[in-house]
Amino acid sequence: MNFNEEQRAAIDLIRYGRNVFLSGAGGTGKSSIIREAIRGMQNVVLLAPTGGAALNIGGQTIHAFARLSPGLLCPDTIPGVADSRYRRMLNAVQTIVIDEISLTRSDLFAALDHRFRDAAIDPRGRLTPWGGKQIVVLGDFLQLPPVVTSSEEELFPESRLNGAFAFSPPFGRKATSFPCCSTRCNASMIRCCCKSCRPFGSVTWTNAP
Repeated sequence: MNFNEEQRAAIDLIRYGRNVFLSGAGGTGKSSIIREAIRGMQNVVLLAPTGGAALNIGGQTIHAFARLSPGLLCPDTIPGVADSRYRRMLNAVQTIVIDEISLTRSDLFAALDHRFRDAAIDPRGRLTPWGGKQIVVLGDFLQLPPVVTSSEEELFPESRLNGAFAFSPPFGRKATSFPCCSTRCNASMIRCCCKSCRPFGSVTWTNAP
């Protein structure tokens, strides 16, 4: 596949180890960019909130990888990592890729962050988002939102997570810079993308207007 200048910039950022939010409408090449970016990279885990999305990128669901139970999640009640082999595997991960980030609910996103911090061997990793791993997320917050069922609405910990979207949890505000890379070529659409998604972690958008 021939990549344009903007897509190449996204690939380079990922290969340089930066945390990246890759946005764009369906069919704009996000999955192709990821496949190219991680080619040759070591210890990359590919995750998604649903089975279909995980299959599309050749990865696992977040629930399966992080050994999380279905339903509402709270980091304070998630069992610790007792399996030493599993802990070593989590520590070996260098890059986390999450597809369909708009469908990834805030409690699931926070639980995955908690899992990596809890497994960190270095005490500093426990204080760093994602245990100090590189994180790359793909998706479009202007498309499908995360699902909160009617039975979960009253129980959903909005007061703690500030909402259902992945960009809602307070821990994200301590994250490192996330360059916003859009696969759209129209400049006005790129500005729209960056403005609509700027709440993601309240971080610095390097190409935002």
